[in-house]
Amino acid sequence: MTQRNAKLARDLRNVTASGARRTPAREADWIGRKLNQVYNQTLAEPLPPEFMALIEAIGDRERAEDSSKS
Repeated sequence: MTQRNAKLARDLRNVTASGARRTPAREADWIGRKLNQVYNQTLAEPLPPEFMALIEAIGDRERAEDSSKS
């Protein structure tokens, strides 16, 4: 690959599909939006039944300990 072609390839990697140049700030914004999307999808998922059972067991244990202190 010639030096000119190598520079052209680097420049093409820094252009988005819309033709806008990628800047570090734009890439960080894109990454942030994607991470936020994944985070929100994860939050929307229900807790597995095993986790709910553990949370309930911990709550029951804490209530039993609190009632024994009174």
